[in-house]
Amino acid sequence: MGKHDTAVDLITKALAFKPDYAEAHCNLGLAIQGLGQLDEAVASYQKALAIKPDSAKVHSNLGAAFHDLEKLDEAFTCHRRAIALNPDNDSFWAGLAAVLAIYSFTSVDDDFQRGPQAGRKYEAPTFHSPPPLRGARR
Repeated sequence: MGKHDTAVDLITKALAFKPDYAEAHCNLGLAIQGLGQLDEAVASYQKALAIKPDSAKVHSNLGAAFHDLEKLDEAFTCHRRAIALNPDNDSFWAGLAAVLAIYSFTSVDDDFQRGPQAGRKYEAPTFHSPPPLRGARR
């Protein structure tokens, strides 16, 4: 039995005693996702969110599962929600950036296949340079 199988077994037993434990549903989702069972992982994350809807970590994990399932609209929404709840977490931003990178490449591929008249469905984000530090030379 591998580490993910063991984790699924132990977490499932724990949930039998406390089925409303959001963190356990989240961890079960991670373990199941590690086994490659993405639809089941999504279901576990959704159970966690039903219990604790403002968990940024669960939204991010759900976004990663949707990303793996190539459900980019859902992944984008989940990562944006995670960032809205906790904008200081770099890994949430990295998850969103990964989804946006695929959107960008998908859009370019679609444009290429349809010809030069095709419009882009998704626009790349605009990044601005931060203002200079006080007293800094340019």
